[in-house]
Amino acid sequence: MAILNTHAVVKKFTQHGFTEEHAELIVDAINDQSDQLATKNDLAMLKAELKADITELKSEILEVRAELKADITNVRAEISEVRSDLKAEILKVKSELKEEIKETKVDLVKWFIPLILTVLISNIAILIALFK
Repeated sequence: MAILNTHAVVKKFTQHGFTEEHAELIVDAINDQSDQLATKNDLAMLKAELKADITELKSEILEVRAELKADITNVRAEISEVRSDLKAEILKVKSELKEEIKETKVDLVKWFIPLILTVLISNIAILIALFK
């Protein structure tokens, strides 16, 4: 596709001192590059495509943002649930430990009382033997 009116441009070049051959070479070189140039219509179409792509990306971003918010809410709920479960487990273990400590104290007292009584009886026996 020619972007120049070749006859009119060649005429202008020749009016300003170019030979007709040089003017035609220049115009042909310019027209040969025309397939690499964008027209206003090409730019308008590209702009419309880019706007559509941007709108689509914005929509996808909003969807991802909503999904992330939902995921964050779910993770927070899971964390809260795990926290509650851990608190309950800690209280259970604490209660079990208190019970074991209580049982250990009772066992110690059961073991310690006969020991003390044995020592006391031995001491009394020694004192009786000394005062006889």
